[in-house]
Amino acid sequence: MFHRATQTREMDVVTKFLRRIMLAYSTWDYAPVEELIHTDASLRTKEGVKTGIDPIIRHLKAEGKQRYKATIVAPKGGLTTVIISPVLADGVRGKEHEIVLRVHRDKIAEVIDLQRTPDMVYRPESQPF
Repeated sequence: MFHRATQTREMDVVTKFLRRIMLAYSTWDYAPVEELIHTDASLRTKEGVKTGIDPIIRHLKAEGKQRYKATIVAPKGGLTTVIISPVLADGVRGKEHEIVLRVHRDKIAEVIDLQRTPDMVYRPESQPF
């Protein structure tokens, strides 16, 4: 049996998580999403830090009130950045913001949603010299 790279496994978890969220928005069944979240996972927002599955599910439900497209842009070292782009009626994308997911032991351990736009993020490691 071949072992998969850690980053590949993390991407699989994030992809499965995002697919289950999109399915949950249409079926209103969030149990498959909850299976991928640690029981002591944390949600970090501008308002503060909350712990547990319920605050994360409530946050995801609020996020899903408007149609959006999720794009994985930066998987690195257990943290995966996902850009959330609201889809407007005419197909144009709305104001984007990022959500960072921390994966630990093949489950989501933390959701960070500070409502930062891609323009607000400065990543010195990714900037050219």
